[in-house]
Amino acid sequence: MRKYLQKKVCLHAVDAFGVTKQFFQDNELSESFYLIPSDSEPSRSVLKKENASLRHDLDAMAKRLAAAERVMQLRKEQDQQLRESIVMARHQVAL
Repeated sequence: MRKYLQKKVCLHAVDAFGVTKQFFQDNELSESFYLIPSDSEPSRSVLKKENASLRHDLDAMAKRLAAAERVMQLRKEQDQQLRESIVMARHQVAL
């Protein structure tokens, strides 16, 4: 069986952040890409502000998760108490 070489076409695009993307398209129309960092990187202060904002968001989400876990635990306990009460009521009715 003969193997044929596939010619790939390279397409260049720059996104909103100035990152150059190269897309390769072969004969089968399958696409892959990789990122090439551009020369204009965000300043250190901008990155620090973004990092602080992301940490703040993460802390807020962690607090919401902890609160949700507490609520779920309370509901499980209430559910268990309700089940026990139902079992006791059935037992008393059976007597």
